[in-house]
Amino acid sequence: MMRLLVSMVLLGGLVWFLEGERRGGRFLAVDEGFEDFLIANVRGRFEAKGGDEVVLVEMREGQSGEYGAWPPEPIDWRMVLEAVKGWEPEVLVVPEVLNWGEPGPEFVGAVGTVLGGFPSVVLGVEGMYAAKAPEALPFLGGLESRFPKFGRVTGATEAFQPPFLKGLVGAPDERVGVGAELGLWVPEEAGVLPYAVQMKSEGDEVEWVPSLVAQVVSRAARSPYSRQRLRLGVGAGAHLEGGVFVPLTAAGGVEVAEEVVAGLRVVNALDLMTGTLAETLDAETVAAVKAARVVVGVSRGDGKALRGLAGAIAGVLGMPVVKVVPLGWQYGIWGVAGVLALGIVHQGRRRALLKAVGLVFGAFVVSYLVFESEMVWCPPTIPAALLLAGGVLGALIGKRAVGELGGEKGVDGGAGAGVN
Repeated sequence: MMRLLVSMVLLGGLVWFLEGERRGGRFLAVDEGFEDFLIANVRGRFEAKGGDEVVLVEMREGQSGEYGAWPPEPIDWRMVLEAVKGWEPEVLVVPEVLNWGEPGPEFVGAVGTVLGGFPSVVLGVEGMYAAKAPEALPFLGGLESRFPKFGRVTGATEAFQPPFLKGLVGAPDERVGVGAELGLWVPEEAGVLPYAVQMKSEGDEVEWVPSLVAQVVSRAARSPYSRQRLRLGVGAGAHLEGGVFVPLTAAGGVEVAEEVVAGLRVVNALDLMTGTLAETLDAETVAAVKAARVVVGVSRGDGKALRGLAGAIAGVLGMPVVKVVPLGWQYGIWGVAGVLALGIVHQGRRRALLKAVGLVFGAFVVSYLVFESEMVWCPPTIPAALLLAGGVLGALIGKRAVGELGGEKGVDGGAGAGVN
């Protein structure tokens, strides 16, 4: 009984100590490494399949004669955006640089007012990228402070690094972009869009700026950049809150799947200017656009590059979500591990450590199989530590084996018989 009480006190103290360390983030690297291992072994399941998460609204250059001017002027954008606002999308992204020069035409301010009615807006800023860091700081017209930054980036080397921001081609009119987030983007190259961009700052430091794709995904996932983890190199990917995982190329790019682009739900902007949604679109499209989480509005060239952007966003949002076991259930798993640890102590000293290692390995196999089938994982640090602690306690204070005790008694008995 005393052995059991001592073991319970020691294991309980260990849990209390480890829980404090967990809350302080001491085991973050171990738990993240375990998650990366699990994801690496099922990476093939993170395929861009698309869906109805994204709707593309196109102002087509082939129909430029139907607009008052080309590129479309603010009054046309206002009409289209008013119609889109009725769909109530979570995020509106406008890759087209909304800038008509100075002095601007009428209704520029009206476009900004309509954009202010959306819950979340990302406006495109076209950038120029370079493979190597520029010798001097790029001139960004004071917009560098408006670009969000990634908080944690690991695995970046000279062989695995996103491109550097060399400069800007154009930015939205200040009257349009008030309150909106600005997003860097350039057309895809070889079917890949950057997810992160490096930006040289004062003191030759490098800041990591999310691209337009990353910003839209972050807003749709409601994941602050400070809580995200970007991993480059082998097993590259972006980890967002809510279990969203974005598989990336080693240099931090998002691959554009042609089948996703081909399956995009596309709406002609002219249809939104000539009547109500129900009057101009079929019932299936009406239902799809109202269910969409992200709307992409474009008006450049033949739209191929911007369809690639919309396809990349749709592919990411359509991927499976990684789920972590809720904390309440984790407490239950810790309890089971504690009971197993007490069982090891109770069974005695013989092979106690071997039994603990065997249980840890068994738990690892079960975790792998569960993740492979359900995409659910549990941080392993505390349960593994409890099992191993049980093995150590069993080796130190566990009951001696029956054979050992019997041997001692036999020796004593034989000595007594000889004396008699």
